[in-house]
Order: sequence, then C-alpha cells, then structure tokens
Amino acid sequence: AADLRATPDLLVADVGIKDYGEKENQDLADRYTISKDDFPSVKLFLNGDLEKPIAFDDKDFKADRIKTFVKTKAGIKILLDSCLEEFDALAAKFAEEKATKDKQKKVFESAKKKSDALTKESDKKSAAIYVKIMEKALERGVVFYESEKQRVQNNNWPFDRLRFFFLEVPSDLY
Repeated sequence: AADLRATPDLLVADVGIKDYGEKENQDLADRYTISKDDFPSVKLFLNGDLEKPIAFDDKDFKADRIKTFVKTKAGIKILLDSCLEEFDALAAKFAEEKATKDKQKKVFESAKKKSDALTKESDKKSAAIYVKIMEKALERGVVFYESEKQRVQNNNWPFDRLRFFFLEVPSDLY
C-alpha cells in the first residue's frame, strides 16, 4: 500500500478484523463473507459501490499481482512513490517500438528540459533517473536494455521506473 500513495484515484485502507475479544470489524467480515481462512483478503470497491466489491482471488499474494489486479479492474494508472506521471509518459514515448533515434533524442531533450524546470527536490531526483536512463539508452543502443535489465534482476531490485524501458522494447531487438 505504501507505494500506492502517489496514485490520486485510489484510496487504500487496511481494515483489521479480530475473531476474538470484542471481534473488531467482524461486521465487515460478515457483510463481505470473509472468513479467517481467507486472510489476507483484498476487496476492490469501484465508484463507491459498497455492495459488489471485486475480490482478489489470486493465491500468489504479492504486491505486483495486486497492483495488476487493481489496474486491470479499476482502469487506473498506478504510480510508484518516486515515479512522475509526466516522465512515465515520456519514457513510454522514448521506448515505443516505432521510435526512431531522432524521436528518442527529441524525447530525451524534452525530458532534460522538464527535469531542469522542476523545483521540488524529490521530483528532481526522480526525473534525473529518467533522464540518465534515456541518455544511456541513446549512447549504448538496444544492448543497454538487456544489460540493465540483467543488472537490476541480479540485484533483486524492483523494476519501478525502468519498466517502460524493459517491458516496452520489442524482444526481437535484443
């Protein structure tokens, strides 16, 4: 839930349910037919509809799977804390299958200019990563994607901002 804070169209709530003592929030468990065997449980409520939540039934209870579930069912873009929506869009343009080197250079220059105009320190740091990745990709070409993907995987880092660069590049290019 922590990395969903930057997503404006999403409210995440953690509701603890106790099956002992005062049985805190047991009424919610009963209302949405959640038993102790169902814990942890994720329910997605769309457009204020409290009567028909969509249940996350995947037994592989991992953050990425839950994010994919929410994105798919709610149709919203989920931003990570250090991601910037405008720069995510630039990264997607940069990594488009049909993007020529000239188009990538223009996107890179645009990202640099927008990065330089930022005033908030945390945004500047995030934007600098986008710009650096684009710069390296321009310098090294297609081989950058594979080597960087491997480096990130070897360090067990989440893909975060790098996802556009790794997931959008056609695999036949590397």
